[in-house]
Amino acid sequence: MLYLGTIIFTAAVLIQFRRVYMQYQTQFKAPSQTETEVRIRELRQLRDGWCDGFGTRYQEEGLDWLQAFTEYLFAAGIPMPYLYPIDDQKISAEWDAAEEEIVMEIALPDRTALLYLFEEDVTEQRFDLEDRASRKELLALLRDVLATKV
Repeated sequence: MLYLGTIIFTAAVLIQFRRVYMQYQTQFKAPSQTETEVRIRELRQLRDGWCDGFGTRYQEEGLDWLQAFTEYLFAAGIPMPYLYPIDDQKISAEWDAAEEEIVMEIALPDRTALLYLFEEDVTEQRFDLEDRASRKELLALLRDVLATKV
């Protein structure tokens, strides 16, 4: 009888955990196009030394290109990413998916990206964002991974 009680208690805890998890997942909201535009304006205002004395000012043409690239993603049906500055003229674009985290490190000067998928293992893939075939491959991968989002 004690064994059956333990099973019932464990099942109840798991059901409650799933409810809380589902509420958290449904509260996740990707940034809007306007929020991403505001974030890029904030990136334009960073000056040399923006990160505790390190970090160089982002080049205007790189941020113009980033704006166009995020609009391209949005037009292709990809949710807008969260954008974070990284040193060396790079930007981290991040998405949350149901089973994994997606981080794309974008190098503005050479228009390349390293895409990291964090699941049980870490998958890393490089993309040339100026190359049409490479961009199509990136879009297909993002659509596939983000389609699994709860």
